Amino acid sequence: MSLLISIAFSVLASIGLAFAKAFSIYGLIRDKRYSWVSFIVISVVWLGATVLSANRTCGQWGCSWGLHFGWILALLPQGFVTNVALGEKLFVIALLTYLGLCIYFFGHVIGWLSYVVVSIGKAVTNR
Repeated sequence: MSLLISIAFSVLASIGLAFAKAFSIYGLIRDKRYSWVSFIVISVVWLGATVLSANRTCGQWGCSWGLHFGWILALLPQGFVTNVALGEKLFVIALLTYLGLCIYFFGHVIGWLSYVVVSIGKAVTNR
């Protein structure tokens, strides 16, 4: 049960961090200090990691999609991972890196959506 509670708190913390980043991005856009380069770099890296991690599993009842980070271990030289513990550590590092990318990517997206919604709201009320 404590594992489920830890996962729930991790998800809530990630959502909170994404919204904190969104507020920051909204402020940068509003103040005209936003850098498109950071958004493009984060988007390309996030999209690349998501595409490389996409894994289809097919069974008797059909196919399902999910994320699989085993491709990172495949990039390493043969024999680099000699024990299970090292492979698990690399998996956790990859997962946490992807989580950070998701927080930044969705923070940018939510920030831009907030800016657009507020701008449309201001345009409608000024009419």
